[in-house]
Amino acid sequence: MSNETLIAIRGYVGADPTVFSNALGRTTSLVRVGVTPRNFRRDTRTFENGTTSWYSVRCYGDLGTNVAECVRRGTRCWCVAG
Repeated sequence: MSNETLIAIRGYVGADPTVFSNALGRTTSLVRVGVTPRNFRRDTRTFENGTTSWYSVRCYGDLGTNVAECVRRGTRCWCVAG
């Protein structure tokens, strides 16, 4: 599809995943991902951190099960949605 929008975020997980299960036994994991931009200041030749943005990422099914088992607070992650 030509009008499909993809969103990619890279950051660090802020807390251990929250895991939910429905009546059918399907797993859903919810993680909060923090993204902080770094900007280079030419006048001082140093990097500065920007404001952290927080995103809620929900993973379903087998991916949700894998996230629940493997991801912990501080884990670097890369998420693509679309």
